[in-house]
Amino acid sequence: MENFAIAGTTTRQFPLLISASAMIERAARETNLQLGHLDEKRAGAVINAGKKIRQA
Repeated sequence: MENFAIAGTTTRQFPLLISASAMIERAARETNLQLGHLDEKRAGAVINAGKKIRQA
């Protein structure tokens, strides 16, 4: 997350922003999976990415 500097600060300084983004991604994943726009393999990749973000 250090790659995204906002006005000279990094997003790491805003843990709630990161958490909210992960929640939005989860909701989008679930919705797209239910609508058939996302297959199980890609949904799993999104889950794993979200876990890595939360652990960072």
